[in-house]
Amino acid sequence: MEQLTKSWNELSEDNQLLIKKCSAAGLGLYIILLAVHDLLPYLLIAASGLFLFKLTREKLEN
Repeated sequence: MEQLTKSWNELSEDNQLLIKKCSAAGLGLYIILLAVHDLLPYLLIAASGLFLFKLTREKLEN
């Protein structure tokens, strides 16, 4: 841990800020992809249900 702290302190302010921004962007992307992964099955079921509803409604009208 000391070596990590020493390396961090040796970095310039710009590089530290870049690492912080990349870490925040990576965490944000992880959260977004996790949400998409969790909600995708429900979206697929809803889309297929809507498609079948429209398809059966058209057949009943004819």
